[in-house]
Amino acid sequence: MKFQPGKKYTFSKAKWLMDTGNVWTYESYQSIRDWADKSDGQEVVNITTDGTAGYVNKHIVTPEYCDIAKPCLHEVFGQAVKRLLHEDREDKILERISMIEDEIDNHKHSIFLLEDEQETLLDELREIQEQDRLAEDRVWRQMKL
Repeated sequence: MKFQPGKKYTFSKAKWLMDTGNVWTYESYQSIRDWADKSDGQEVVNITTDGTAGYVNKHIVTPEYCDIAKPCLHEVFGQAVKRLLHEDREDKILERISMIEDEIDNHKHSIFLLEDEQETLLDELREIQEQDRLAEDRVWRQMKL
């Protein structure tokens, strides 16, 4: 694998860590860990004429540990589209949450009105039943006389 002329490359810590020996080195040496963390995503410079190596922060890297750099416009446009889609989805979710809250409030009000009406009707029913009971008591008393 070689760096291709005319293309820009960035170091990929993830690709570098896919090599078991590099994982051991990363875990064992703080200076290497600092370099890998700092170098992730940095542009490869001073690529050799044969395309076999380049440098990132004064350390030599090979193509298998690198990604081809995307043009800035492509990256910025892609990020802008993702942000807009995310914001649009977020706005729709917030709008739907608001609609649900409004529906809940409307139903709470309807339930309050229905419970109030139910209580009034129960009171009226108790009054009618009490009047019927009193009327029956009068009839029984008259029959006893």
